[in-house]
Amino acid sequence: MKFRNLKSFGLTYERQLTVRVSVGFMDRQYLPSESQWAELWESQLQSLSVPKDVGYRLALAAEKIAYNEKDIVFSGPIYESLIVDGNKIMLSFANTGGGLISIDGEELSQFAIAGIDKKFVWANAKIEENKVVVWSDKITQPIFIRYAWADNPEDANLYKKEGLPAPPFRTDK
Repeated sequence: MKFRNLKSFGLTYERQLTVRVSVGFMDRQYLPSESQWAELWESQLQSLSVPKDVGYRLALAAEKIAYNEKDIVFSGPIYESLIVDGNKIMLSFANTGGGLISIDGEELSQFAIAGIDKKFVWANAKIEENKVVVWSDKITQPIFIRYAWADNPEDANLYKKEGLPAPPFRTDK
């Protein structure tokens, strides 16, 4: 059973990330992604336990931040910039570690694309040379992208090879 009454996770995450960046806490504070919070909340409601993968990611963050372990990778890929190329958008990410992957081996999911009218449609997405290319035949002049921008995004599968998920993001602020 998926908990469906979680509101504004993407927006909340985005605001927290903005504060982290503006006060210079990027290297000293960990902010679990939206999907991690949803997993935690669901697990608390169902069994009062933390899923192992979420607990593992939180432990990595503690090792890196609290114990200053230099070689610890603790955060997923973070959206950095985009380039529009015809009817496609190429996304670049910071903190990609060993490279971007689809964690389940399936096509990338939870990407939406829009033109100037901001009417988003589900999009195709694939990884090319450690970047993500996003497109839809329904949008001929794309401008905006959203990833995992939902109350509780299911099947968001953009990760880096170290097994850490990309947090939700949007380019239409």
